Amino acid sequence: MFSKQIGRNMEVYVDDMLVKSKEELTHLDDLGETFNTLRRYQMKLNPSKCVFGVASRKFLGFMVSQRGIEANPEKVQAILNMASPKTVKDVQKLTGRIAALNRTAIKAQALANFIAEFTLPDDDDDKNEVERWTIQTDGSSTQKRGGVGVIINTPDGEKLQNGVQLKFPATNNEAEYEGILTGLRLGKALGLKNLLIQSDSKLAIGQIREEYEVKEERMQKYLKLIKHLARGFDKLDFVRIPRNQNAAADEVTKMASSEEEPLNNEILMEIQKYPSIEEVPANATELVKRCDKCQRFGNVQRLPAEKMTTITSPWPFAQWGIDIVGPLPLGKGQFDSQGFRNFCSGLGIKNKFSSPGHPQSNGQTEVTNRTLLRIIKARLDEAKGAWPEEFPNVLWAYRTTARTPTGETPFRLTYGTEAVIPVEVGMASTRREVFREENNDDQLRINLDCLDEVRDKASNMTMKYQQKMTEYYNKRVRLRRLEIGDLVLRKVTTATGNSAHGKLGPTWEGPYKVVHYSRQGSYHLETLDG
Repeated sequence: MFSKQIGRNMEVYVDDMLVKSKEELTHLDDLGETFNTLRRYQMKLNPSKCVFGVASRKFLGFMVSQRGIEANPEKVQAILNMASPKTVKDVQKLTGRIAALNRTAIKAQALANFIAEFTLPDDDDDKNEVERWTIQTDGSSTQKRGGVGVIINTPDGEKLQNGVQLKFPATNNEAEYEGILTGLRLGKALGLKNLLIQSDSKLAIGQIREEYEVKEERMQKYLKLIKHLARGFDKLDFVRIPRNQNAAADEVTKMASSEEEPLNNEILMEIQKYPSIEEVPANATELVKRCDKCQRFGNVQRLPAEKMTTITSPWPFAQWGIDIVGPLPLGKGQFDSQGFRNFCSGLGIKNKFSSPGHPQSNGQTEVTNRTLLRIIKARLDEAKGAWPEEFPNVLWAYRTTARTPTGETPFRLTYGTEAVIPVEVGMASTRREVFREENNDDQLRINLDCLDEVRDKASNMTMKYQQKMTEYYNKRVRLRRLEIGDLVLRKVTTATGNSAHGKLGPTWEGPYKVVHYSRQGSYHLETLDG
């Protein structure tokens, strides 16, 4: 449920989660995104276990600071104070405590640090360097997932268990190769020089020892990777063993490939999302980031990048905006016609057509224009050129119709009184029945006096409407924040694009540098030459 947040503004540790923010100003947004996710999945948090605004302190059993999340020093010291392990049971006890301390899968390097710190030194250091370690590997693939099991046997006869859950489709032979590669990586992380790899896979060991021919392309890639890792060892042998001698690794493999979570804390379990021979997801992402054409011709992101900022202006004429509707069919009496041009020319007037506008109000104007255009289309049928004659009627209909956000008509919000519409002339209405001409002026003045209250009521209703609309809109937001100094591309518009390119032109232009932002989501850009 938190897949879009983990690694960006959230870290999850089994049943604990931490919301993190790089900037103090964005922390509330990150928390809001988290709570929206919890609300979507109808999950609740225990308030007694929640802590907010943590800068540096003990939190959920860990030490949180600007350096990151670290283990609790008290628990670490408790492990350091333990007696050095002397038996297999002691080593397994230590590995269980280390796994419980970390609460996540301990990677190969952490395992190497553990072995380096807690292995008893021998008197003969030279002997340690040539002592042989044995790693037994196994791999299997089920219909839904695969698993790898690795058993590390130290020269003193102690055993360490490591499992890997394969989150990608793999054949049994590929899973066997992944097990051998996991053993080599662990051996390299432990700094081993003399290593024996044992597996019960006749095919994999036979191909590695060049006893069998490798025909499949994927097997060739696995073999090439194994030979590459083998260069890091002074002595390395691969031996096939019977299945009954590989039972311990097989048991770990079954746990790794099972749908259920392993209950054995002595097994260090990792997750591998992609095959070792494929680095396509990471490489493809890096390629797109470096490819100029991939960026300029990339798709436009439809998900909003910033949360909605609503504008409330039920007071008419408080601000002005302009939006051009067009092109429309040629109609009578238009300003841009030959007759109008001749008229202006005769008076010495030079025509200039421009598109001034107020950015904050243009959005509202566009919505109004869409409504007007829809009404015009419905009324004209096939006589599209008659829209200039019909346009005043459309405007009158729009101004005398109550709008959903305000609950009032634009006419009443402007003049304080509802207009008498033509239908009231032909049929009786309450207002006509009680009309008295001698009292009408007084009633109009009362309406003007109450106009501020009407507008305040409309403003409150608009705010409630916008709140509901904002909640729906923000559910789709995928935040994308920029910093001053970032280089960005800007979407190509009709005004900035090359008309000769048509549909084959780029989607984005630039690059531009971010030099200032007045608020989140609104940035000031400049070209690279200033």
